[in-house]
Amino acid sequence: MMGLDRRLHWLAWLFRYLFLLAASITIETGLLVGDIGAGGPVLRCISPLLLFAFLMSYVVATIAFCLAVSALFSRGEWSKVCHQRQVVGSNYYSPL
Repeated sequence: MMGLDRRLHWLAWLFRYLFLLAASITIETGLLVGDIGAGGPVLRCISPLLLFAFLMSYVVATIAFCLAVSALFSRGEWSKVCHQRQVVGSNYYSPL
């Protein structure tokens, strides 16, 4: 795609969203652990580093899942059809 090796394209996609979501996770960790209001922090008995590591592992798992699902489709039309019919997406998070 775009004259790049497939591995380079996937790595660029991985790092792009990893940095984007890492910024979001940093803000979220600061809001949950920081002393912002009069009542104190939302999560009092947790290390900020542990919370950040847990949320980053969730981010990496989500990105890996998206990469795995994108490997199932070779053309854009099929992915669009499957997404519109809800085959991919929320059905993976259902308990059944």
